[in-house]
Amino acid sequence: MIIATAGGIGHANSAELVDYFGTGNLIRQALASHVDLVIFISTLGATRPEHYLDAEPTSVGWKAQAEELIRASGVPYCVVRAGWLRDVAGGFPLSVSQGDTADGWISRTDLAEVCTRLLLIPAAVGKTIDIVTARERPASDLEVAIEAAQPDTAVQTEGRTAASLARAV
Repeated sequence: MIIATAGGIGHANSAELVDYFGTGNLIRQALASHVDLVIFISTLGATRPEHYLDAEPTSVGWKAQAEELIRASGVPYCVVRAGWLRDVAGGFPLSVSQGDTADGWISRTDLAEVCTRLLLIPAAVGKTIDIVTARERPASDLEVAIEAAQPDTAVQTEGRTAASLARAV
């Protein structure tokens, strides 16, 4: 399952409803359906509030909280923090990293290709990666980068454990 949703600024389509509660609903369905892997498309800067550039300042924060819901749920997952999305043809060399420190963009086509490939890489389970178009560095080999990536560890969001966040939805 690939979750590629994004809330807007209207109340009925808010980041809280779509990115947080909507993701919680999808994760419950994934668990009930015994989905093998959930790929969650998040965004660069999800853990860096000083970098929020959205129309609604809290929208990236809801992506970060959705990440925590997924990690706490027990569903096999891979979080992909994508760079700024561009509507251009794909095929660019890509850079894979971790730590929410990357900066840059990625074509929607390349992001779709990465997410589809991740579904077939067992080492992707339990990891969070950042992905952007490579600039000065050589391109990353996706499989090699995923193998080398560190698995996620237990985290807290605003003083609440990820497990309590999962129960909140």
